[in-house]
Amino acid sequence: MTNENLDRKSKNRKIFYFLGLTIGGIIFLYQLGKTIYELSNETIELKFSFSFVLAFIVLLFIRFLQIINWKNLMTGIGHYLPFKEVLSNYSLVLLPRYIPGGVWGYISRGEWLYKNYQISYGSSNYISAVEIILVVFSSLQIFILYLYQSKNLSIILTVILFLLLFIIPYIIFTLRKIRHVGNKLSRSFRKVIDRQPIPFINYIFSWLINILIWVGYGIAIYYFAVSLNLFTDYQVINYTFIFSMAWLIGFIIFFIPSGIGIREQIMVYLITNTQMIASSYAALISILMRVSMLLGEMIFLVMGLLIVRNPSIKKDTTNTTNVLL
Repeated sequence: MTNENLDRKSKNRKIFYFLGLTIGGIIFLYQLGKTIYELSNETIELKFSFSFVLAFIVLLFIRFLQIINWKNLMTGIGHYLPFKEVLSNYSLVLLPRYIPGGVWGYISRGEWLYKNYQISYGSSNYISAVEIILVVFSSLQIFILYLYQSKNLSIILTVILFLLLFIIPYIIFTLRKIRHVGNKLSRSFRKVIDRQPIPFINYIFSWLINILIWVGYGIAIYYFAVSLNLFTDYQVINYTFIFSMAWLIGFIIFFIPSGIGIREQIMVYLITNTQMIASSYAALISILMRVSMLLGEMIFLVMGLLIVRNPSIKKDTTNTTNVLL
């Protein structure tokens, strides 16, 4: 591929990304303006001292779990990265997904791993794909549990579907015949996705973390609802379902960066129709979730910058420990 074609592809990608970010931003701002208007004539009692703090702490813990999950998967394919390096760079290298224009695409997790640890782009892309697959399948598991809890899905069918959603990804990651087919693919494709088996211990640990993350999001939504003095359902699975489905639909609409605007709309719809909460309050909860998540990511970003700039922390790519975390 010529440099001219690469430049054209890069330019088109930037335009596409900027368009998605603009559409999502408009939807989000519309939701924000509508919420402010609808709540302008209502009295809202906020309990900042307890529920808000708890919700935010939960979201921070979720971000930490996401870092652990990624490191665990990298360990599973034989790359034992120092935890301080992962903690300092995880948020930094994901920053471009929020930035349109020239920066996006040049700073990436794969580039950081290749430059600092000589880990191929194929390996880093593969783990990113594994992350996405596990998140999608675990969100579907949450949906199955919600159907069992709220829609009286039979226990036998629930168990069967839940186990299938657990087993299918692992078969995809480890089945020898699939790996054999992958080995026959061209070198250029293997540079993009270098498929490698993941040990069962790392797989089940990652799966458990993903389930815990979904539950954490559900708990955060519940605490935000409590902070608004709303009398809502106390069953966490309902809120977990709401966020997981909002995330999944936002993910499907892939050209909207981080699903901004789309996920908030889906959350409003689900909260309103499953929890019987007024749409204005549901919109406020969705906005609080988005803002708090962004604030949490900024905190980890600042932590990463402080660690990177700390001269006492040296990048040592050889002194690693063969441990899970």
